[in-house]
Amino acid sequence: QAKGLDLFLRHQVKEWALVCAGCFPVLEKGTRSFNRWDLIVGDVQKLEKVQWAKLKTSKRAIEKMYRSYDCDASRLLDCCRQSIHFESVGDLVRCLELLAVDREVCIERIKNRMSPDADCRRCCGFRNVIVNLRIKSEMTERLGLDCHVCELQLTLKRFAILMNTGSHARYLTYRNCRDAPDLLLEALSGCAMLWGGRSPLGVHAEDRLPAPGPAPHPAPA
Repeated sequence: QAKGLDLFLRHQVKEWALVCAGCFPVLEKGTRSFNRWDLIVGDVQKLEKVQWAKLKTSKRAIEKMYRSYDCDASRLLDCCRQSIHFESVGDLVRCLELLAVDREVCIERIKNRMSPDADCRRCCGFRNVIVNLRIKSEMTERLGLDCHVCELQLTLKRFAILMNTGSHARYLTYRNCRDAPDLLLEALSGCAMLWGGRSPLGVHAEDRLPAPGPAPHPAPA
């Protein structure tokens, strides 16, 4: 379903970006820049170099399902995803308003990480708006894709420019540790055994082992 819906989502984000001055990343000569879609459309060379978001791999989907969703695959909402980038908050808001009135869009959830109340520590200071939605058109219904929830990330350009392969990899490492503390402690416990009962992070091996039971009674004479 995610693979089938990807074409429809990509078509939709182009339409929304055209109305809201949205931008997409373009990779030219090893340099990434963010260009407005209305300027990309007329440039054949740039069209071929747009970096569209890829489908989540099976490996990452299984990892996330296990780590974050208690093996419940129905909670995976970003197997199919795309992003639109904006110069200003006003353009981002216009896109949200456009989504709200689009008859072929069913918004399931909005995660507003731009809000002052959002805990930016959970995302290492990165802020954007994540919209989980379904595309309900005549064609998606005929293909059985209208119930698949996909993800649209709306991000300011000045945040997106700071993102690169290295920073995203570091964030994934942090998030995996944040969302799976038990797995982290088990790893640290194993490390503690190698460090003579104390790990370099101060976690004792015995903290993760069951307490010893009562001493056995001596055998009767």
